[in-house]
Amino acid sequence: VIERLQGEIRQLKATLSKDISLLKLKLADKDHEVSSIKEQMENALNEKDEEIGKLRAAEQLSYTEETNEEMEGEHFHQDQSYVKTEEEKECYSGDEDDDSLQGLLAEETDSDDFLRSQIVILAQALERAELRRAQALERIVTERKSNADIVSQLGLSVKRFYSTIRRSDGP
Repeated sequence: VIERLQGEIRQLKATLSKDISLLKLKLADKDHEVSSIKEQMENALNEKDEEIGKLRAAEQLSYTEETNEEMEGEHFHQDQSYVKTEEEKECYSGDEDDDSLQGLLAEETDSDDFLRSQIVILAQALERAELRRAQALERIVTERKSNADIVSQLGLSVKRFYSTIRRSDGP
């Protein structure tokens, strides 16, 4: 009777060893799946970050081109008004020294106005860029929080899975 019981115990041990080995293999597969999913999520986050960077660069380039076009247009108009004032001055003034002095004064006034207008345009551009940047950062923060929640839910699911496997290994 004892020998028969010992034989049954050996068979049960062998069966349990096989079951444990199978469960360990399944657990290793699930671990691999989890790490693969985490890696995919990290890659997706990195791709999003890269896309955001590209969008920012494209937006900045577009904005810079717009600003340059605006400044070139203003500069052209200022150059035209400068040419008209110079032609008028030459018509009414006969003395070359007075002409050159008046030209320098007009040029300084025009360049001051031009610089002021450029500063205003650049300040407005900076303000718009900062607003866009703040909006983009807010979107990034909300997306990252969402992704963190998803990862924590995935972690909880994995823990439940492990606990289920451990319970099935028990008595």
